[in-house]
Amino acid sequence: MPCHRAMRETSAAEMQVVIRVDEAAVSSMRKKLEATSLEDRHAEQATIFRVPHNIRAIDSLAYEPKIVSLGPYHADNERLGAWDGLKWRYFKKFLNRNPNKHLCDYLEEVEMLALAARTAYSEKLGMDPAKFVEMMLLDCCFVVELLLVQMEEKQQAEMRMGPKWQEASSTFEQDPMISAWRWALPLLAHDVMMLENQLPLVVLRSLLELASPGASLKEPLDYFFRNFPLTINIEKITDDNIKNSPHLLHLFHTCIVPPKSMIAKKSGKDSRPSHTPMPCARELREARVKFVKKEAASFLDISFRGNKMEIPQVWVDDETNSLLRNLIALEQCYPRAGIYVTTYAWFMDRIIDTPMDVALLRQHKIIENGLGSDEDVADVFNKLGKEVIMDLQACYLSDLGQAVTKHCDNKCNRRWASLNHNYLTSPWAIISVFAAILLFLLTIIQTIFSVLSYIKQS
Repeated sequence: MPCHRAMRETSAAEMQVVIRVDEAAVSSMRKKLEATSLEDRHAEQATIFRVPHNIRAIDSLAYEPKIVSLGPYHADNERLGAWDGLKWRYFKKFLNRNPNKHLCDYLEEVEMLALAARTAYSEKLGMDPAKFVEMMLLDCCFVVELLLVQMEEKQQAEMRMGPKWQEASSTFEQDPMISAWRWALPLLAHDVMMLENQLPLVVLRSLLELASPGASLKEPLDYFFRNFPLTINIEKITDDNIKNSPHLLHLFHTCIVPPKSMIAKKSGKDSRPSHTPMPCARELREARVKFVKKEAASFLDISFRGNKMEIPQVWVDDETNSLLRNLIALEQCYPRAGIYVTTYAWFMDRIIDTPMDVALLRQHKIIENGLGSDEDVADVFNKLGKEVIMDLQACYLSDLGQAVTKHCDNKCNRRWASLNHNYLTSPWAIISVFAAILLFLLTIIQTIFSVLSYIKQS
């Protein structure tokens, strides 16, 4: 008891201690609060982001440039700096396109757009203004020249296939500098589509207009976007969309948004998403769902009618993985883009559970495997949706998910799925089932004949 009394006395004494607040600390905090705005205009206007650490940790290489740094985020990377010589060669080639314009003209153009370009990056850049302008000019001219070179090469390749093929010679054959780096073009295309490597599209358009008045990025981008393994709606590469898109990755995203008929949400109580997880491809097949390769303008255009699951074909390799991840990162950082690719990743993760599901989709020409094994493909889709946030009720495939769940919950389909799962999983099991059915039918026939024979004798 004395011990408890002492503890109570100590507590009372501690409660009587007067805490004195440092007035200097209070003054410092007040100044910081006064300087803090409830609105962050810079964050609201930003369109080019660093990939969040939690998303990057799943597959960091998918977000890293392979050859060149574009913009400020990787400007200090020594490994990428080794390729700056290639940038300067492309830059010089771009400047030669218009002999009436000089270096000062291009610098002045970028200086006028420098503030808008800085605002496009989510991080506040500490880079010297003059250095930032030089970087923007070099990198943007490099990208525009890359787009033009690829377009010209493909156009000349098409001419060589025509009746005047002898008169056409490849850009790569004409220019030894470009020919020497031809092997690097797929890697450059990869780097141009990295979220952290994006450049303000307004600067690209302005520089092209200066070098070639009246020219448009529409045709070069038409050729450029065809290089990628994902099916997109090329018709959406319009001058209006180019003008309204902040950068190339966003423009690519604009070209894959599904039709408005798929985006429109149904109203009513049935619009709430089901908490029942969507079955994998093998389970869906057991429930009498037929998989069909769909010819569509976008790889996101998935539909389910009756018992047919129609999915556009997708080629899966390292480039596909990287491009999907950067599109998802864009959606996570820039909510105005929507969650279309994030939803696609969720859907593919649901129907692909094991390599056997990949094999089933390959049989129906929905997946083309460029990775080597079905296990690698399954691993890609099973990791795409990790650490990402999405609202199932707001996603464009929520109605499809409900329709699939309703189909699988049908009693007849459930029984058929149970029969498939328990008795029709292998050729020998199927033979055994049919043998048992045949034996049962023969037994019935024998019984009928026996009864008829007995009646006749009677």
